[in-house]
Amino acid sequence: MISRFNTVKYGLLVVLSLVAVTAVGAPWSLVERGGAPVQLPVKTQGDETLLEMIALADFLGIHHQMDIDGEQVFFFPEAPLVVVPHGSFLTIGNEIVHLPMPVEFGDNEVWLTEQIALNLVRNHTAGFVDVRELTRTIVYVPSESDLLTIDGRGDSLEIIFRIVAAKPLKADVELLDSATVMFQCQGARLIPVKTKVSKQDSLPADLQWDLANQGFKITTGFPIGGVRLQGPDRGNVFELHLIPLEEVESPLAYGDKTVYEELEDARKNWEIDVIVIDPGHGGKDPGAIGPNNLYEKDVVLDIGLRLRGLIQQRLGIKVVMTRDNDVFIPLHERTRIANTNGGKLFVSLHCNAARSRSANGSETYFLAPARTERAMAVALKENSVIKYEESQEGYVDLTEENYILLAMAQAQFVKESEVFAATIQEKLVERSGLKDRGVDQAGFYVLIGASMPAVLVETAFISNHAEEKLLNKTEFRQLVAEQIFEAINEFVEQVKE
Repeated sequence: MISRFNTVKYGLLVVLSLVAVTAVGAPWSLVERGGAPVQLPVKTQGDETLLEMIALADFLGIHHQMDIDGEQVFFFPEAPLVVVPHGSFLTIGNEIVHLPMPVEFGDNEVWLTEQIALNLVRNHTAGFVDVRELTRTIVYVPSESDLLTIDGRGDSLEIIFRIVAAKPLKADVELLDSATVMFQCQGARLIPVKTKVSKQDSLPADLQWDLANQGFKITTGFPIGGVRLQGPDRGNVFELHLIPLEEVESPLAYGDKTVYEELEDARKNWEIDVIVIDPGHGGKDPGAIGPNNLYEKDVVLDIGLRLRGLIQQRLGIKVVMTRDNDVFIPLHERTRIANTNGGKLFVSLHCNAARSRSANGSETYFLAPARTERAMAVALKENSVIKYEESQEGYVDLTEENYILLAMAQAQFVKESEVFAATIQEKLVERSGLKDRGVDQAGFYVLIGASMPAVLVETAFISNHAEEKLLNKTEFRQLVAEQIFEAINEFVEQVKE
């Protein structure tokens, strides 16, 4: 994020001081030590002084974004702040705060009463914030490390390391050997003495920093059977799950190899020879409809047909379409088509939509329990098409328990699906000019049961006037198809290696 206050350097002592000490609505100054002051937007409403929260957040290095439903989210560590336009409440983490007056939204502005705004930044900002109310001054020292806390807990069934970051970070994990996992945050500032590390005394796991690789290693006292990284959520929290390999003798398959070794050989020999393209919606289900009456079902079918042509012409790989015309296909039937045709890769194509016409950008999903409200909202929107089906008895609520049962067939491909989703997202925003909304996970009915890496692509927001115009252009649809093809091609090459 580019701060409005370009004179402020991250990592320096910053002073926020009041020019006039007692007057209601007196301007605030943002002052870099030794630098010229910059004013913070302030205004009055009755007897209340209002501070502009986005400007204050930019100055303090707090990332923020407009959510899919028009809510403004500020990524305070552990406790995201969610503000609703004209709402009388806000939420900070799990706490609900009643406001003395409704929140006022402007053009990229969020106005909160002075005391509420100051309490929020004092209690939840990463680093040191000293609010000196008598002199109306804030002293701010940013956190020196981008990782604030690492806490290990668990038992013999699973170990979880909870990692809290000062800001949104991209991270990855790698299994280095049977008992060692590497957690990496490319581009993060890591200062071990400034990160609070703790774990249960009995936990059979040790942490060692690896600054050369911008991360740390966790070595367990047992062979690791599974690794899963969740997050970051809107509170900048990661959860690293380490699942022990069952300490039983590996059963022998035919010959001298164990079942596990046979499965590993099968995985290495796995070849992508059938790709399934799933244009969402169709027939009586139009999908989302744009402000100028553009139908999602028509857009994604056109992109899907273009993508099929690119794959067949350039890769020579068999392509199966769940639909190649304007027909309604039930969600469960789509993965059945994929599985019965021997699919090795599943791509479901969609256009996003939101009540807020300003919501924009592209995002890609894979199947896993939703970790953000935004991801859950997108999944609910896509799952709602079951209302067009004659019978809905085959669907159950995607609670945590039901998700685990339903997703078992796809579980072995979660990591591959996440990598594939990240590759598509990177390619899609590379040339399209679309806002990068990133990769996320949620419980999509259309992905459940696909025995292969499976992703759902939200190409752009058809509810956004500008992006609807793009989606209506032949050259843009061709560009989207080409970029998804590039991702498929790259993924296929990775599998061959």
